[in-house]
Amino acid sequence: MKLEEVIVKYKVAEFSELTEEQKELLLAAEKKLPKAYNPYSKFYVAAALRTKDGQIVTANNTENSSYGLTVCAERAVIFAADAMELRDFTSMAIITRGNNFDALTPSTSCGACRQVIQEFAERYQMPMELIYSNTAMDNIWITSNKDMLPLPFGPDALGISLDEYR
Repeated sequence: MKLEEVIVKYKVAEFSELTEEQKELLLAAEKKLPKAYNPYSKFYVAAALRTKDGQIVTANNTENSSYGLTVCAERAVIFAADAMELRDFTSMAIITRGNNFDALTPSTSCGACRQVIQEFAERYQMPMELIYSNTAMDNIWITSNKDMLPLPFGPDALGISLDEYR
């Protein structure tokens, strides 16, 4: 792949256009949104992760007064599912809003979260569908881990096999 060919590909949808599984996942994330611990940014982020066997795990962003210790919802949900020994993630829904406003467009994952999403998708050899939404659910972006991080740095670059970690 040439660098000039790298673009983020995504589908724009409204809630009514989603599959039942996509709707269920997005609504699970929405339920978690009020639980965000965000005293500094006042920005709410929640994520819901679906495993291959259909289980759903949710998490929210958790801030810290030492800002670098803040954990995004995407990483929180992946690490929680992994700690519960739930594997083979197939999709994740991420929903965001401000304290007193909804965004017109969805907010996508930061670079650190994209890297973690990519590594876990690679770890379990499963592409991961990513569904980003604002709380109005009128502007939903659907993409994949590969499209969000098309030139990843990962275990292959270090000559490491993940076989024993699957």
